Amino acid sequence: MLADHKAADVLVMDIHEAAGWADYFVIATSQSSAHMRGLYRHLEELMAASNVDALNRPDLSEDQQWLLIDTGGVVFHIMHEQARKFYDLESLWFNVPRFPVTGSERKV
Repeated sequence: MLADHKAADVLVMDIHEAAGWADYFVIATSQSSAHMRGLYRHLEELMAASNVDALNRPDLSEDQQWLLIDTGGVVFHIMHEQARKFYDLESLWFNVPRFPVTGSERKV
């Protein structure tokens, strides 16, 4: 779903065995702040259609670098490229199964 809206390098990480507070991380790179807001609106629409509530409601700003949406079981991280490289969540969670997602797949 994020990849279908031009998010780059979408990655699903199965963290359920490594963390007791969530099942999956979904990490995606946005191209701009406007793109990040669009991806967030799309996620909100999908969550509403699926009766899924976010545990947080992030405030969006023009210089937002990282947007975190926590649904309990799935935590979405939409990040600008620089923030993604700097925080490097993939390296922090190096020992969990991971699944790249392309625009034609529908995993999350």
